[in-house]
Amino acid sequence: MAIKQKTSLSGKTRKPRSAPPNDAVGHDEKAVRIHALMAQAERLYYGKRYRQAINVSRKLAKLDPANVMADQMVEGCERELHRRRVIVSVALLALLLAGLGLALLLSGLPEFLSNSIDPKPGPVKLAERGTQLFRFTSPFGRHTGLEYRWTLLDEAGEPVPPEEQGTLKLPDNQKPWECAYTPAYNLVRAADGRPAVRRLVASGIAPSGREEFHAEWTIEVSNAPNAPRIVSTDPRAGGLVWLVAGAAPRIFRVDASDGDGGTELTYVWRVGEQAVQEGAKPTWAYAPPADALPPGTTGRELQWDSPVAITCHVANRGGEPLPQVAEWRVRLVRSNEPPQLVAFEPETPDLIRIKEGEERKIAAKVFDPDEPELLSYAWELDGSPISRGATCTLKFPHGITDGEKRMTLKLAVSDACGARVERTWEIIVVDAPESSSPQP
Repeated sequence: MAIKQKTSLSGKTRKPRSAPPNDAVGHDEKAVRIHALMAQAERLYYGKRYRQAINVSRKLAKLDPANVMADQMVEGCERELHRRRVIVSVALLALLLAGLGLALLLSGLPEFLSNSIDPKPGPVKLAERGTQLFRFTSPFGRHTGLEYRWTLLDEAGEPVPPEEQGTLKLPDNQKPWECAYTPAYNLVRAADGRPAVRRLVASGIAPSGREEFHAEWTIEVSNAPNAPRIVSTDPRAGGLVWLVAGAAPRIFRVDASDGDGGTELTYVWRVGEQAVQEGAKPTWAYAPPADALPPGTTGRELQWDSPVAITCHVANRGGEPLPQVAEWRVRLVRSNEPPQLVAFEPETPDLIRIKEGEERKIAAKVFDPDEPELLSYAWELDGSPISRGATCTLKFPHGITDGEKRMTLKLAVSDACGARVERTWEIIVVDAPESSSPQP
C-alpha cells in the first residue's frame, strides 16, 4: 500500500517513505509504528508540547532515517521554543520594570495620600487690603465631606472686634474648606509704625466628631499707606467764591477722614503760595481788608484780574502719601446785597394742600440787586433736597398716608457772596383713591 504524501511544517512536500515489500503489506509493523510516531509528533506540535514532539521526532528519525518530517518537526519545535523563551524573557523584564515602578510609586504614596493645607500652617505676611486664600485639600475628595470651623483671633488669642468680622470671608456651602482673609485698610495705624498681628484657626470635623484637619496661621499685617479723603467742603470746593472786602470774615471748612483710620490730620491753608495757617484746625476765616480793591473799582468789572486762589492741603500725621487738596477761587467785590424773592408761579400760600398722585409745579422769580450775578437754588422737603433749580415739582405717590401727612417745604436762594433769602411752606398731603383709568 503506497503512503500518501503530506505537507511538512515548513511548507515543503514530505518525501514518501519506501513501500514495504508486497508480501508485508498490511503486516509491516515498522510502517505502522512510523505512522504512529508521525501522528503523535504532529499532535504534540499542534498542542504546543514542543519538547515532547522533539523526542518523538528523534525516535522517528532513528526508525526511518530517510523521513524528512522528523528533521522538519525538530526544526519547527526548536523555533517555537526559542520564540517562547523570548516572550517569557520580555514578560519577566516587563514584570521587573513594573515592580520597580510600583516600588517608586509606593515610596511616594504616603505623601500623595497625605492631606494638603495651603498655605502651610505658620507665619503669613500680608498687606492691608491684600487677600490671602486658605484652604484644605485631600486625595479622592475626602475633605469635601467634613464640617469646617474658621476663627479669626487677635494677637492675644481673643476674638477680633465685631467691625473686623467682615474681613474674614467665611466659606459658602459650595466650598466650605476654603476661606479668604482681607485685612481692612485701617487695621494698621500708620502712626504706630508696627504691623498688626492676627491669628487664624481652622479645623475640619468628620461626621463622627473626629477632627480630620487642624491648622493655625499667624498673620502679620503690614501698613499700606492710604491718602486722607476729603468728605465735604464749605463753601463747595472747585467753584468761584465771591467775598465782600472789609466785611465779616468768611469761614472755609474742610471735613476729611484719615485713610488709615487715624484721627490726627494736618491742614495747611494757603492764599496763593503763602501759607497762612498750619495745624489740626479744619477751618480758616478769611477777612480781606477793605483796601484790598483798587480805588474806583467794584470788583464786578469784566476786565477784573484773575481771582485769588485759596487752597487747603490735608495730610495724615506722617505726611504720606501725597496730601489731598481742596481749592477755591475767590473774587473780591466792593459791596453786595442779598437776593430778593419777587413772586411764585402759581401764587402759593404758606399752607399747601395736595392730594396723593397730584402733581404741582412751583417756579420762583428772584431779583438780585447786584446783577449780573449767579444765583443758587436749594429746595428741600423735610430736609431732603428735591431740586437745585428755580423750579420744583411736588408729587406724592398713593399710599404715602391713610389720612393726612404734614411736611415742610423750604427754598433758599443764595448769591455768589453767600447772601441768601429763604421761604418755607407747610405741605399737607391728603389721602386720595388711586384712579383706575390708565395714566396718559
